Amino acid sequence: MNMCEYAFNDRSSLTSISIPNSVTEIGDVAFGLCSFSSILIPSSVVSIGIGAFGYNKSLMSIDVDKKNSNYVSFNGALYNKEITTLFFCPGGKTELIIPKSVTSIKEYAFDEYSSILSITIKSENPPIIEAYAFEKPSQFISLKIPCGSIEKYQIANYWSDFINYEEVP
Repeated sequence: MNMCEYAFNDRSSLTSISIPNSVTEIGDVAFGLCSFSSILIPSSVVSIGIGAFGYNKSLMSIDVDKKNSNYVSFNGALYNKEITTLFFCPGGKTELIIPKSVTSIKEYAFDEYSSILSITIKSENPPIIEAYAFEKPSQFISLKIPCGSIEKYQIANYWSDFINYEEVP
């Protein structure tokens, strides 16, 4: 069963959700502008659309069933199973640690409703950022990156838009 694009979009009164195991696909912005604080992605889901959980400042955590073959949750954010691609950071999170294994950040991963203030990136090599990954102005986000990697970030596409860098051991 597919959960269509915009299926529950703009349902600010929706404060909790239970996705049944019969759902295999969640469409673009399916839960946009909702008000739930957490969501569990069942093992049956094989495809999640762009901004599926976007525009929700209440969302603090995305959890994924351990049996899901395509997705995983790490620090409450949504990644592919191998933790090489960040798909979405919940809008209510103010801080996120991105593991060293991440090589790309998908479009709309941090939407305009994002509360993110600080991102710690464990990789010395800047992950590739897709267009519109950060809708929030980058000057409001503090980046903590590994010592000795600031030059790589300052010249990398999209990362060069950030101004608040801090090198950490």
